[in-house]
Amino acid sequence: MLNIMPPPADRQRGDPGVPDFGLIGTILDELHHDELIAKLNDYRWTGRPGYAPEVMWRATLVRYLLKLRYTRDLIAQLKASRLLRRVCGLRDTVPHEGTFSRFYARLADHKDLVDAAIMDVAQRVGAEIERLQDEGVVPESAPAPGRMVAIDSSDVEAWGNGKREPAKRIDREAEWGHRTAKLAHEGDELFYGYKLHAICDAYYGTPLSWAVLPANMNDSPTLPPMMDQLKRNHPKLPVRYAMADRGYDALSNFQDLHQHRIFAVIQVRDTDKNGLYTPKGEPKCIGGQPMEYVRTDKGKGHLFRCPADGCELKGSKPWLGERCGSEHYEGWDGELLRRVGLLPRASKRWKRLYKQRTSVERLFGSLKRSRLLDQHCYLGIKKVRLHVGLSLLTYTGTMLGRLLDGDYAGMREMKVEMPVANWTARAA
Repeated sequence: MLNIMPPPADRQRGDPGVPDFGLIGTILDELHHDELIAKLNDYRWTGRPGYAPEVMWRATLVRYLLKLRYTRDLIAQLKASRLLRRVCGLRDTVPHEGTFSRFYARLADHKDLVDAAIMDVAQRVGAEIERLQDEGVVPESAPAPGRMVAIDSSDVEAWGNGKREPAKRIDREAEWGHRTAKLAHEGDELFYGYKLHAICDAYYGTPLSWAVLPANMNDSPTLPPMMDQLKRNHPKLPVRYAMADRGYDALSNFQDLHQHRIFAVIQVRDTDKNGLYTPKGEPKCIGGQPMEYVRTDKGKGHLFRCPADGCELKGSKPWLGERCGSEHYEGWDGELLRRVGLLPRASKRWKRLYKQRTSVERLFGSLKRSRLLDQHCYLGIKKVRLHVGLSLLTYTGTMLGRLLDGDYAGMREMKVEMPVANWTARAA
């Protein structure tokens, strides 16, 4: 290969004469994927010798780690920093923009291996968390990785504006969809592009399952296949609770999670036309007042009791008495699985769990601020999916790198500095 340092994967940190490039070096070393590099090496090289796939892979990841929107920005940084070239495995010359473009197109053909790398890193993040929990670094009260998950979607705008006539659009695979308005407190707005649907660990923020679809796809139908993907890719995860907003409110989703033995903590729309239940899933008493949740009996269902303060009917009729002790059990069969919930939505436990749903929103926000999720210049869903995959991979890789450095408290801090080499002692 032309003007290339020895493959970084063949050099071990701590060996004599080998520099330790800090966090960015740790991340790049941990994101080396043997199967992907081997597949890229299988291509026949013709013409002038090119750059090693490992070097191009590391340089591509550096672009996301340092939040460099355009390839030309990456090239400028590589030319300006000798240490950055070294951490990528380059000597003096830097690949041209066309070289990166061809490598990206080739990489898009192996998106499945990029996804496999994300899953592998996510599993290693979970293993590191468990190890640190055994060592007492992670609080004992913290749940096991994967016990609570949250699902949501986020917009990924297309590169270029969409036109009404599909034939005149720049990106013909993108579609118009709705998202929460950025400049308003309520309502939504139209955007042109794609949506990233993701399931993440609701406590630690690790992405576990994801899909990129055109923006006109509804959120609700994506839950069952994504949960199946999660179970297939991470079969050992003890998933117990799944949190989602009302965009996933559908009886089929509650039933699917119930089949997986997962408690659905999903906000529902107020569609009770008969007025028998409150929006919180509480049955109403004869006086029209919400009944209070008391406890759950596995054989009978959820016990609800009339509120102690009473209503306007109490004391008005001799048979009601001054204090109404009316009790009522609610099951979770059929529509009640959604209306009341297997885990009752009126309970304090449900409210505490639902608050964890915002972790997936923090994931999307961090991906956009620090991992270029909504900043790209690619056309077609194939390349956009690879872009999203690299964004997720470098996010998860940063979590792993910080955990390996013992920084559990800052594991979700995504800022990565330029490399500063600390050389080990050279052999005599």
